[in-house]
Amino acid sequence: MRHFCIITNSDKGANAQIAQRAVQYLRAHDADCVILPNFLEETGGIRHFTAVQDIPKDAECAIVLGGDGTMIQAAIDLVHCDVPILGVNTGTLGFLTEVECQNLEEALERLLKDDYTTESRIMLKETAKFKGEDSRTSCYALNDMVIAKQGESISGGGTCRYLSCRRTDRGDTDRVDRIQSVGRRTGVGTGTACNGDHTDMCTLS
Repeated sequence: MRHFCIITNSDKGANAQIAQRAVQYLRAHDADCVILPNFLEETGGIRHFTAVQDIPKDAECAIVLGGDGTMIQAAIDLVHCDVPILGVNTGTLGFLTEVECQNLEEALERLLKDDYTTESRIMLKETAKFKGEDSRTSCYALNDMVIAKQGESISGGGTCRYLSCRRTDRGDTDRVDRIQSVGRRTGVGTGTACNGDHTDMCTLS
C-alpha cells in the first residue's frame, strides 16, 4: 500500500496530533496520506461525519483513529466505497479496532509492506423507512440496530414481539431466523444474515 486517507474525530485534540503523526510517518516512507474533513451532515434524518467525496480515487486504505463509535460511523459512511478500513484505538473502548495507539508505527509499516489481510464484516440495512440505495439515503449499521415502536424514543422503545431476518444477498426470501424480543429493545448483531452489504477491514494478526 502507498495511498492512504485518515478519518478521525477532529474535535478531540489528541486525535489531531495522532493523525499528524501518522501522516508524517507515511510521507517519510514515500507514501501519500490525506486527513479527511470531519463535520456533521444530516440528510433525510441520517447523520454522516465523513466527506466521502474527498477520498482520493487511488486510496487503498482508510485509517480510522478513535474508539468504537468512530469506527462504526466510518464503516457506515464508507459502506459503498471500495476501501478497506484499519481501526486504531485512541478512545476508551476499542473492541472493533485492530491496533492500539502505541503500536501505530508498527501497523503502518506492515501496511506499507502489504503484510495484512482483509475481513468482510456483514452490515445491516433498514429498508422499511429509508428507501434509498446508498448510505446517504439509507440506514446502515455495523454493530447492531435497535428496533423500536414508531413514535417511541430509542431509550423508551416499544415492544417488538418478533423480528424476522431474511437473506437478500442470495436472491431468496426464506426466513432464516426469528428472534423474540425479551424487552422493549431488540438488537441485531453483525453476524445475523440480513443482507449482502458489507465493509472490509484490515487485520494485522
